[in-house]
Amino acid sequence: MTTAELIFEDKQIFQDGSIIEMRIWRVPSPVLQSMHMFKYSLFYGHPGESLSSLITNAERGTTGTSEESNIPTASTVSSG
Repeated sequence: MTTAELIFEDKQIFQDGSIIEMRIWRVPSPVLQSMHMFKYSLFYGHPGESLSSLITNAERGTTGTSEESNIPTASTVSSG
């Protein structure tokens, strides 16, 4: 079985303690509801507290969460 290859990773910690972390993997076949060969994740929050996150998931497609109701979550973001 071929595995995903991590091709990008970046994590930044800001002066207020907030964290943004991004990762992109190349996958052997597209994840659910996607036409591209990438899986990605994005996290924003504080240590122990996720304010917003986005991830592609092989079983559910792109999913996300947000603490603010007016911030777009993964359900409103196209992954194709």
